[in-house]
Amino acid sequence: MNVADLRGASGLVGALAVGVVLAPLWLGYRPVGGDPDRLFCPIKGELARAFQEGRLPFWSDRLGLGFPLLAESHAAALYPPNWVLYRALAVDDAYAVAMWGHTVGLAVVVAAYARRLGMGAGGAALASLAVSLSGFLSIHASHEWAYHGLFYGVLTLWAADGVATSGRLVWVAAVALASGMGWLVGHFQIQAWALPIVMIASAGRLTGRTGWAKLRRLAGVGLGIAWGGAIAAAQLALSWELARWTGSADRDRIFYGYPPAHAFELAWPSLFRAIAPEDGYWFALGTTGYEACLFVGIPALVLACVGAVGWRRPARVWVVLTAMSFALATMPSWWPAGYALVTHVPLLGLFRCPARWTAFTSLGLGLLAGFGWDETRSRRRWVAGVLGAVGFAGVGLLGRRLDPGVAASAVVWGLTLLLILVGRRDSRARPALLALAAGELGWWYYHATTVWGRGVELPAASPVLSRLSQEPTIGLVAGPLDDLPLRVGWGTAEPYVGFRLDPVNGLLRQVSERDQWLADPGLVDWLKRRGVTHRVVEGDGRAPPGVLLYDGADPALDRLARSPRPGKRWRLYRTGDRRPGAAWVQEVRLAATRPEALALAVRGITAVTAEAADLAGRRFAPGRIVDWDAGGGRVAHEGPGVVRLDRIAYPGWSYRVNGGSWQRPRELEGGLQGLVVEGAGQSRIDVRYEPTDWGWASGLSLGAGLLALGVVGLGLRRPVRSIPGPEAD
Repeated sequence: MNVADLRGASGLVGALAVGVVLAPLWLGYRPVGGDPDRLFCPIKGELARAFQEGRLPFWSDRLGLGFPLLAESHAAALYPPNWVLYRALAVDDAYAVAMWGHTVGLAVVVAAYARRLGMGAGGAALASLAVSLSGFLSIHASHEWAYHGLFYGVLTLWAADGVATSGRLVWVAAVALASGMGWLVGHFQIQAWALPIVMIASAGRLTGRTGWAKLRRLAGVGLGIAWGGAIAAAQLALSWELARWTGSADRDRIFYGYPPAHAFELAWPSLFRAIAPEDGYWFALGTTGYEACLFVGIPALVLACVGAVGWRRPARVWVVLTAMSFALATMPSWWPAGYALVTHVPLLGLFRCPARWTAFTSLGLGLLAGFGWDETRSRRRWVAGVLGAVGFAGVGLLGRRLDPGVAASAVVWGLTLLLILVGRRDSRARPALLALAAGELGWWYYHATTVWGRGVELPAASPVLSRLSQEPTIGLVAGPLDDLPLRVGWGTAEPYVGFRLDPVNGLLRQVSERDQWLADPGLVDWLKRRGVTHRVVEGDGRAPPGVLLYDGADPALDRLARSPRPGKRWRLYRTGDRRPGAAWVQEVRLAATRPEALALAVRGITAVTAEAADLAGRRFAPGRIVDWDAGGGRVAHEGPGVVRLDRIAYPGWSYRVNGGSWQRPRELEGGLQGLVVEGAGQSRIDVRYEPTDWGWASGLSLGAGLLALGVVGLGLRRPVRSIPGPEAD
């Protein structure tokens, strides 16, 4: 197995430039607010705490009324690099190192893949720059899944090309490792959409081979992809169970497309950047500014046009893939019914945000730019490509008002055309073109929708959270903070995860974040019973019943909370006392539906649906909770009864009474766990959580991963038997 696809340090120039552009990450300058602070870092904090305790984070009781954290793929608990990063470093530092490493790694693998396609070192460097600092990754710099997933998507392409060109089994195992690791980083959208790209690109590399040999090598790529799925089986099985249980696989997948007319931002990146990401302009187009940005740099755009018309054999398939991915990204705008059909294709239909297909449009344009860099054989095609790029840029300005951003891009256009013209005759001008591309891309990378700044240390930097830390007991914290309380080790009443919430946690979040619900005494009391002890109020919102602990400014929450705005008024209230998380229930009613049972719970009435109808209508004996913790506790009771846990009734939970057999909890109040206790006296109840598919899935992952590592290890030491291909026939 030849791993020297870069053929010298010159192929790493793009990666070096990307590393320099992202060097501020090493100095504490990183994405601030938004998903990094309200979702990814809090969840990674839970991951780090679990690692410090020597366990995997199967479950977290800090996310609302409980959540299967291992199944929440954003935690990436089974991704091996996280085992090192989040054990050795503070959460913010580990997050920044992972971002830098995966983005620079993306530049490396793009260059390596470009070299495998026959591209020169200069073209490979330009391609790696254009992809790694693209508009897609600039707006998704706040989304860990974007740069992680794209890194492994391109790595899978590189390995699959090895299968297509050599047919060796070691490359099949490399595909398995690359795609399997890609699944383990979570979110799955880029990884799933990369699979048809990988298959089509591999088929394109087999042009001219005999049909049977071509089929066998494509089967080798398919085997590697399936093998990768087996490596990630433990993560995929748990996440799929969560998606089905919450209905997350049934979301609307037509919204968040890419507006076709915005293609001109490839030439003029400032055209739409001045529009606020949540402005009505975007919603009228069926998207937001957080999802629509397509830019690879003006030098790369010009040379991509040259590479496209040059029509070299390795470039042909990427002309098709670039056009295909852009068509899919924009299809909701020009053919909604057609995209609705696409959503029925396995894997492709499980995810929202069709605009994210532009990840592969950006990859295609970057690779075509590399081919354009090398295009010297036909002067006529070279001129046609340059004129095509200039014409595209000219059309994009028709009827538009010129602003300083357009003027600055016009200067870049002039320098680009000059350097391309001079560089065609004198190669010494080409490094200047790479420097221009790096400078332009680096500028726009930091001036997209992602907010960059120095990290905020919590709770010290926040007056509200500092005051909260002085409280003797803290249960769930409500208010517009999403998962921020997890950063300090507290529970949040507004769980923010990548999946749709179950009905109980959904109601908890809804009541916690909207001040108008505070006018309903029943809902306020329901929050207290669910363990909400404190509430944060922003602005002049309604004051909840309770004790005011802080009233004033909080610059840290101004930056980090859901609606960042400087100079807000922030208030902190103590709204209740911490509860044990369990209660003895003496009376249960029957409800027709889960929503009805949940509505009765808000009124203080415990109800069940038909699934537990045998509990309804019974009058149970008095009882009380003696003590209780996360693993169970003791109850004193005069006869049979039911213990209600303030924890969602998720598959995998079981309990036993006085050391008896394990049994599944019953569902109470529309989604909470009910533990039936017989007899009288004092009883010990144990509860545990074991993911339902963990046994077979983890075994499959371990076996498939070790097998792939073994095959690759042998392949690095000596030749390995090949899958029969044209050369063997």
